Amino acid sequence: MSAKVRPVSQCGKIVSTHPIGGLGLLYPVLAVALISAAITLPFIVADVQMAAMDMSLFVFLRIAAGISCLLGIGIVIRWYRLKGSSLTVFEKGIAHRIRGRTTFFRWREVQDVTVRATRMHHFLIRRTWVKIRLAPKTTLKFTDNYKEVFALGINLLTLTAAEMVPLVIAKLERGETVDFGAIEVSRAGLNRRFAKLPWSEVGDAELRSGQVIIKRKGRRIPWGRPHSFQIKNLFVFLAVLEHFTQIDVGATKVPQQMVAMA
Repeated sequence: MSAKVRPVSQCGKIVSTHPIGGLGLLYPVLAVALISAAITLPFIVADVQMAAMDMSLFVFLRIAAGISCLLGIGIVIRWYRLKGSSLTVFEKGIAHRIRGRTTFFRWREVQDVTVRATRMHHFLIRRTWVKIRLAPKTTLKFTDNYKEVFALGINLLTLTAAEMVPLVIAKLERGETVDFGAIEVSRAGLNRRFAKLPWSEVGDAELRSGQVIIKRKGRRIPWGRPHSFQIKNLFVFLAVLEHFTQIDVGATKVPQQMVAMA
């Protein structure tokens, strides 16, 4: 990942929309049906009890009524919270819409972005989540419930990196330490728990199968191999690695190599 982060063509489009928004009244109708069933079942239970029928059927109907009621309430809450929610990515920031209210955040307000993508062995199923931390107590999380969430994560990592990379490199040149989660970076080199690696000793670095693999010169065993989702602002971290080591981490293959196998 070069310090010159490539532009993204999806700016200004809604790249992630919750599917509930496209289901219209299906969720409320389903919820009403379940709650109606939960209300009706107790009367059936009473009839069963009066008729002295099989006790196992009596218990089954009571359990079914309880489950239907809980499902109905859960669906109503979920529909209300997520109806019409979406995330729009612009050149200078993001617009998050939920429950009819839209909030805009500029890239300078984003503290870190984390993306996790896992593909099941022998299947095409990919599970993804994206976290955007705007402040210590303000975090947005998007999962596979949203459309194109992996593309969303790549867009966010790229666009935030374009703003963060020059600032982070300037901090490092001033002698400050930057926390990337699993690894801290300073002008002297890399630091993780109980281990340090000067820049002059970094032999190789690459992103492969969802892991950031860093090797010390002359060693075959990696100095560190944290998962990509353990690195906050992954694209910024890779750009910093390339800046201080001149190692090409393979920018064109970064999105594919972020996906880990489960």
